[in-house]
Amino acid sequence: MATINICKTCSGLAPVGIGYAAEGTDAEAKQCAERIACDCGQSRTANAWAVLNCPCTQILGLYSTEEAATAAAEWFGSCSFAYRLSDAERDRLIAA
Repeated sequence: MATINICKTCSGLAPVGIGYAAEGTDAEAKQCAERIACDCGQSRTANAWAVLNCPCTQILGLYSTEEAATAAAEWFGSCSFAYRLSDAERDRLIAA
């Protein structure tokens, strides 16, 4: 069992450190680590990170911590890098 985060509003998976902690599967914990918002949008991270490809034309993944994004960028390789999303960028991704 792993620690997961649950939104207080929709009871769906929430980003790491948001909502309340519960026990879940490793797969659910991984989903929480990659989320920037719950399904209803009420629980969102203050600092969302993305991993971008070198020409900045593709988001390779979304992460709630810099450490997770940096580790993912190293795994993706090919000059990918961690990038902190602005509030406006984060809101546009949540709305999409």
